[in-house]
Amino acid sequence: MPNRECERAGLAFLGRQGVPPQRFARLREELGDAFVAVEIDSGPGNPEGYRKGAHSVLTEDLRDLENSATRAALVQVLDLFRPNSVSKPTPEPPRPQRCTDRA
Repeated sequence: MPNRECERAGLAFLGRQGVPPQRFARLREELGDAFVAVEIDSGPGNPEGYRKGAHSVLTEDLRDLENSATRAALVQVLDLFRPNSVSKPTPEPPRPQRCTDRA
């Protein structure tokens, strides 16, 4: 098990141009088990219907639904910031605020 203080996370939508598979492969090679890769399918016909150009796993393209891949990614990232998160239950992640009135 990697030292949690050294863990790094990488989040990406698969099927998006500009995110070559070599990027995460290199991080896995360099960081080993300390690299937490979260790869979400956004290719044509993906099961959750993420758009082709999905880019922002934790912001613009976050689907704050109980079983969505992006919400699971958010929980995973939040867990990296919690000390001893293995022994603590995972609380509900914060709900993103939506701007409804733009000046």
